[in-house]
Amino acid sequence: FNLAWQTSIPLASVLASPLTLTLGPVMAFNTLCLLSLPLDAWCAYILCRYLTQHHWASLLGGYIFGFSAFTLCQFGGGHLHMILVFPVPLAVYLAARRIAGKMTERRFTALLTLLLVAQFLLSLETFATLTMFGALALLLGSSFAPPHAKGRVLALLKPIAYSYGIALVLVSPYLYYFFAFDFRNSPFIA
Repeated sequence: FNLAWQTSIPLASVLASPLTLTLGPVMAFNTLCLLSLPLDAWCAYILCRYLTQHHWASLLGGYIFGFSAFTLCQFGGGHLHMILVFPVPLAVYLAARRIAGKMTERRFTALLTLLLVAQFLLSLETFATLTMFGALALLLGSSFAPPHAKGRVLALLKPIAYSYGIALVLVSPYLYYFFAFDFRNSPFIA
C-alpha cells in the first residue's frame, strides 16, 4: 500500500506528534483544526496589511480568507489538509515585497522555498493550485503591468524557479515513492 498516493499531512503530523503521543490522535487532530483557521486568517492579514497599510481593511481581508465558506466547510468535513493553507498568502506577501525591492533575491528564494516545502507537505492539492495560479498571476502581471513594473515582475521568474527546484529536491524522497510505485485501486484480499 503506497502512502504517497493517500491524502496525508506529513508536516502537520510531525509537528503535532508530541501532542499525539501524550493526548492521543483525536486531541492532536482537533487542536490542529482549531489552530488552522486563525493561522490562515493571520497570514492573510499580514498580506493585506502590507498591501493596503490599513488595519481594519486588513482585518476584514484576513477574516474573509481564514473563515471563508470554503475553509469552514472543509473544517466541518474534517479535511485538515484543505484548511492548512497559510503558506499561500505568505508566498504572495513575499512576492509583493520582492517586487517592491524590500527583500533581496537570496532571502526571497530561501523563504519561498520553505513555504513551498511546507505547503507540499501539508497538501499536494493546494501546492498544485498555488503553482497554477501563481504562474497565471505572473503571466497576467507581466502582461498588464505598467512598463516600469513589468521588469520587476519578470525578475521574479528566476528566484521562483530556483525555489521550486530546491523545494523539489528537498521533497524528492516523497516524489520517488509517489511516482515509482503504482496506485492500488483494487481491494485487498486476505
